[in-house]
Amino acid sequence: MRKKDKQLIIIISIIFLVIISLAITSQILTQSTVNSSIDFELPVIDKNGLQQRTAKLSDYKGYVILLEFAVEWCPYCANMVSVLKQVYDEFSKKGVVLITVMINYNTNLNKTIEFLKKHDAPWLHLFDPNRSVSNKYNVQRMPTFVIIDKSFKVVEKFSGEYTYIQLKNKLERYL
Repeated sequence: MRKKDKQLIIIISIIFLVIISLAITSQILTQSTVNSSIDFELPVIDKNGLQQRTAKLSDYKGYVILLEFAVEWCPYCANMVSVLKQVYDEFSKKGVVLITVMINYNTNLNKTIEFLKKHDAPWLHLFDPNRSVSNKYNVQRMPTFVIIDKSFKVVEKFSGEYTYIQLKNKLERYL
């Protein structure tokens, strides 16, 4: 074999090993993110606007948490409000905490408040003004749901519209 061929094989082998190691590292990081919840603190928002308080996710450690990420202009998010009202009515009595994080993405605070006025949802809503929390949870689609178990571990993450029965079946696994 010529010297240049040997060098080319060595270079290709090194590149291959680097790619494999990056893929393994990425998989490990993804698995650790999926298994541990990321604590955060955000301002509370409701139909009257931003409140003079914040809420921290870890305040609800020991409960099953259904965390929703939504934006006011998303039709699927609006469709989910009636389903989530059913979930809230049924599961808040069973130790499930429902929290919606309203994301400030292609919208503004006033439009978000109008959405909350229109839908009058009784559970806790938080406002993510600079998308820091939604970015940490790698939210790509709306709505995105995260279920956090009583030990404060992320056990499921899913996006889109779901029926009450589908959400009920998911939540009951963690009670």
